[in-house]
Amino acid sequence: MLWTATARFPAYVDAATGDLKQGEGYIVWPLTEKDVEKRKYFRCFKKFCIYHLRVRELMDKTAAPNISPSFYNRFSS
Repeated sequence: MLWTATARFPAYVDAATGDLKQGEGYIVWPLTEKDVEKRKYFRCFKKFCIYHLRVRELMDKTAAPNISPSFYNRFSS
């Protein structure tokens, strides 16, 4: 079975350009069966902390018209 975890963020800095991108978004990453069993994915990120992550934008950016704008501001590890 394929498991994924998500975490929301209020803004991010594009490392390539140094631009601050404000607006809610989220990151998605895959989980192993062990992660799910041990619930390791809960509280991976602490509130009000800055994290440096290497991620990529998701390829599929299609969404229904009633979807939140944050849907288009998502990344995957």
